[in-house]
Formats: sequence, C-alpha cells, structure tokens
Amino acid sequence: SLPDDHHIYDSLSVHDIVMKSSNRGAAHLGLLLGEKRLYDYAASFGFGETTGCALGGEITGTLHEPRNWDGLTITRMPMGHAVSATPMQVHSATSVIANQGVLMEPMLAKRVFDENGQEVVRFKPKAKRRVISTEVAHTVAAMLSDVVGDQGTARRASIENYDVAGKTGTTQKIINGQYSRRHHVASFSGFFPAKNPALVITVVVDDPQSSGVGYGGSVAAPAFRNIAEACIAYLGIRPARSDASFVNLEPSIYDQTGRFSN
Repeated sequence: SLPDDHHIYDSLSVHDIVMKSSNRGAAHLGLLLGEKRLYDYAASFGFGETTGCALGGEITGTLHEPRNWDGLTITRMPMGHAVSATPMQVHSATSVIANQGVLMEPMLAKRVFDENGQEVVRFKPKAKRRVISTEVAHTVAAMLSDVVGDQGTARRASIENYDVAGKTGTTQKIINGQYSRRHHVASFSGFFPAKNPALVITVVVDDPQSSGVGYGGSVAAPAFRNIAEACIAYLGIRPARSDASFVNLEPSIYDQTGRFSN
C-alpha cells in the first residue's frame, strides 16, 4: 500500500512530487525505480557508509540491502522510513546536486598555518565518485529551487536577491521501537546561489517544540535562511547572474554517462 499525504492531489509530476514533498508520490517513484536501482542510487549517494570526514565516532547509518527488505520497504524508503542517515550524510548527498552530480570527500580544513602565519599545507578537493550525470543534477537542482518558491514547502528558506535550492525533511522519531506521531526531527538541506553554488548548509532540529508538527519548512528552513544571510555577509557571496552556469569539474576523471562507478 502507498503512504498517505497531508493533502489530496489529483495528479503530480515528478517536479510536483519534489516541490510539494509528496510521500505518496515518492513511494510511487520507488516502485518505478525498482529495488535494485533504488538501493544502488541510495548507496552511491553515500547512505549506509561513513562520509570519511575524519571525525571520530562517525556512524554509517542504516541502509538495508534489498534481500533484507519487507514488502513495504520499496514504498517507504523514498519517504525516509526504513533507512537512517546522519546529518553529514544528508549534507553530503545535497552537495552531490550542488557539485553537478559528483560526490566529494569532506574536508574539515582547507589550509594549515604555522605560528608565524605561513601556510604549511593546503588540502585539495577530492572526488569520490560520480553519482548522477551533470544533466540530471541540473534538473534536480531546478526542482529543488522550486521547493523554495512560493508553492514549495521551504518558502521560509528564501533569501532576497538569491536563488536557493533545497529540500525539507520531517521525520518521525522512533520511540520504544515505534514511529512516534508526537516527536519529530525537522530538517532543511540546501545550497545557493542555485545556478552556481557557493555554499551548502544543512539544518537539523531534534524534536522541535512548536505548536503542531515541527515541519522542516516551518522550523529548519528559517534557521537555514538566518545562517545563510550571516554567511553571505561574512564570506561576501554575491548573487549569481541569471545566465550563470555551474562550475565544471575536471571531466576526464569521471564517468560522464551517469552510470555507477566501480
């Protein structure tokens, strides 16, 4: 059976499923993908493995192989059930879209200086693998931009003069082995400027205390906006021109077909 939505829709395109955060629509997409492709994409995006961020204690989260799925997993995993992920994994997956479909190795420091202010070592960005093609990443980024639009679930993440792309999340917490209807985790993971990303920010709020359900769009999205506005001022991030293109990564080291790398 398919999960319920908070609203009744006559029909939804893939774009609408993402923009309106439709659980039922996401479940249908899972059925269209099939078990193997759904699992392979989730694993390729980095779920079920540590990100390699060099912080001690990082866990892998949970991503069960299809042979261990029950009859509901194929429709529940696309909406966030039957899988667990760390904020770093969600952040890293969002970065794949911002980086034109390439999963990067996280870095905690860009440069190290000695006591005299002289640069001792500089760390260079490292690509782990291509997850999706550049074209697919652009398409998904456009969908995520509309999530922050007037009809999307993350309107409160919008920043004046900047195009923001991202996705809300509202997850039921597991209490005593069952999904709770009262306790949630609200999140928003996004990047800007959408057409030429400078920064990815992920906000996760554990068990928000608000009237009603603490949805990601009402709790985490405003926090994202506040953090982003502070970063814009501190880092001097300028709005991208409407005709700006994504910064190209070195194409020779990636599989440009969008197929999974071995």
